[in-house]
Amino acid sequence: MLSAETDWGVGLLADRVVITPAPHRTWRRGPSAEADILRCDAAEPQQPRWEPAVKALLQRLRQDRPARLRVKVRLSSEFVRWLVLPWPAGIDSMNELYAMAQLQFREVFGPVAQDWRLSLAPVGAGQPLLVCAVDQALIDAFQSPQLVADGVRVQSVEPYFSAAFDRWLGRVGRQTSWFLAVEPQLVTMGLWLGGACCGVRCVRIGEGDEAQQWQQIQHAQSQMGLSLGSAVAPDAHAFVTGWECRARPDQLPHAVWLGPSDGPHGQNGLARMASGL
Repeated sequence: MLSAETDWGVGLLADRVVITPAPHRTWRRGPSAEADILRCDAAEPQQPRWEPAVKALLQRLRQDRPARLRVKVRLSSEFVRWLVLPWPAGIDSMNELYAMAQLQFREVFGPVAQDWRLSLAPVGAGQPLLVCAVDQALIDAFQSPQLVADGVRVQSVEPYFSAAFDRWLGRVGRQTSWFLAVEPQLVTMGLWLGGACCGVRCVRIGEGDEAQQWQQIQHAQSQMGLSLGSAVAPDAHAFVTGWECRARPDQLPHAVWLGPSDGPHGQNGLARMASGL
């Protein structure tokens, strides 16, 4: 059972929910701090993939929690869709940008995109727009009046990739580089050129050994660079964070591990996700 903290960080994956009490204090205690992990059944064929995990978390919030609780939810890329859009000419208001992004998502993903909530990363005028989409129903599940009445305030629901990038932006800077957020069998990679995001892609990695998984990631990086028509210097850094993602130089050249020198493994790696690290 978790101790009676006032803040929880939550990582929401398709097959589990990861809870860390007081994320920032947990981080300062070092990589030995443990997370509480709730296992979930697979979603039924007609069920959204996120629904079992959300139900498990809401049940925990009703049954076993402090009297007053603030929660930040970080979403697996299983539940997120991404597009990088060119800055549209003749548009200078957020409402117009949002409407344009909605139209683009519907063109790419079809009518299902009508039920998604979009979020636009803040950029300067003229720069490419990084836009993510999440099921509106997932967001709504954390905004029920009953949660508020029970003393639970969900402060944010955002992709883990976004939370981790914002957390490490000071370290990554505006240089040409890759940013990788690793989850179990899933990697979200973004490519930044001259401080602007030019692409984000989610890549599934197999259950082979660590070396094979990093080979898959390198291959996906090469394919992504080619598809974007972007000239990426071979020595561009790859900033890496997340679950069991301590890479040796021979596995991912120019990798920079964002975390303690000994790296997180196993359960603690998932605690990083819940804490937005």
